[in-house]
Amino acid sequence: MRFLTHLLIQDVFTVVVLTEFFLCRTILIANNIALLNKEANAPIYTKQDLDNIKNIARRDDAFDLLARSLAPSIYGHAWIKKAVVLLMLGGVEKNLKNGTHLRG
Repeated sequence: MRFLTHLLIQDVFTVVVLTEFFLCRTILIANNIALLNKEANAPIYTKQDLDNIKNIARRDDAFDLLARSLAPSIYGHAWIKKAVVLLMLGGVEKNLKNGTHLRG
């Protein structure tokens, strides 16, 4: 059985230490490490959240509602907002053989 763990490592510093017989040992010093496994980052939806999502999906103006809800403090630019909604929600899911998950 093989386990794949995906990590996000930020602010990495490498230190090369010279040891006996001119061998180098590399040490990574990381400021932040986050686990990116699917189970670790899976959202938790309540029954009320799922009901709200289903109610929005049944609406005829769901696309317009999502576009208006995106950056509501910016007035106008409806077509740009709709394009951003399509960019965020569109795309084709692709799972590679090594376990990498791509969308887009």
